[in-house]
Amino acid sequence: MCCQDRRANLEHLSLRRARAGDRDGIWTLVQEFAVSFQPRQIVFRQTFAELIERSDTLVLVAERGNASIIGYLLASSQRTFFADGPVAWNEEVRVAAPARGSGVGRLLVEEAEQWAGSIPVAFVTLASRRTGGRLLPEVGLRGFSHLLQEDAEQVRGVRGAPPRGASLDDWG
Repeated sequence: MCCQDRRANLEHLSLRRARAGDRDGIWTLVQEFAVSFQPRQIVFRQTFAELIERSDTLVLVAERGNASIIGYLLASSQRTFFADGPVAWNEEVRVAAPARGSGVGRLLVEEAEQWAGSIPVAFVTLASRRTGGRLLPEVGLRGFSHLLQEDAEQVRGVRGAPPRGASLDDWG
């Protein structure tokens, strides 16, 4: 079963579904996240309460042994036309500055992939404002264009995928 409390490969780190009591710890990370938009705490509180109860949404936390939240991930699944079924979107992944680069983000994404596989979905994506950087390889993912160019014919539920090596212009 997805998202059971589990010990990660990192010492004293556990990943689990968020609970109501995690709200303030996640809020701290959300405030660091926003660059061009300033989230309002009252709206966050309402949204958080709704999202942790939804079956099509995953809110994960990464916490150290002392129960301090050092990262979170928000993912959702939705049905699509082009994939002939649901896809999963990793909407937000945030790791506290002192823990960045330690593999926490990768573990959060891997756990979200396990959750997505239980649905099952045609593929999993990661929303990112970083372009041309190392984010996708750092968390063990490849860009969508790479998926289309090399793996689309193997993705369950995707019909009419371009042949291996085709460009995005060949899609559709």
